[in-house]
Amino acid sequence: MPTFLTSKEDRKLIHAIVTRAEVLGLTTNILSSTMDITATHELAPLGLKAFLEADDFNFRHDFCGIKNCIDRATGRMRKNFVPRFTAPDEVMGALVNWCWNTKKHLDKAREIMILRERTKDKKPRIGFPQWKQDVHALMRRMWLELKKAEPEFVASVGRPSMPTAEAFLDTLP
Repeated sequence: MPTFLTSKEDRKLIHAIVTRAEVLGLTTNILSSTMDITATHELAPLGLKAFLEADDFNFRHDFCGIKNCIDRATGRMRKNFVPRFTAPDEVMGALVNWCWNTKKHLDKAREIMILRERTKDKKPRIGFPQWKQDVHALMRRMWLELKKAEPEFVASVGRPSMPTAEAFLDTLP
């Protein structure tokens, strides 16, 4: 959920963007449009200066896309819309973090698989075999990281391209 807290400079740029949209006839509701742009910028940072200075075609694309695709309950984009002026560093940062964590989890899963093969004929002294405990711990860690990364990643790309944390939790043993 957006908090609508922005810097003074960002507020000025957002106001200028909405004013330009009003002049172009793209909006008549200044407050609603300001909130839409602010929420989008907060959850998926926009290059506000580039957005404001864009040619009319690209300006219209992003402004109308945000206006038509924003989910006002969450501030996220629907219909797979990604604004052209989304700051690329934010998208790439979220993607790199997700890929790095995925590689770590894959390496750990391979270690668990090897452990399972080595100990498949041995019975545990107490409780579950160690490899089962490790699998559960890994899946729990993955869920926690997914839960933490989900809002940033989804906001950056405009739509979920991975299972939600809740869907992942449903798969835990």
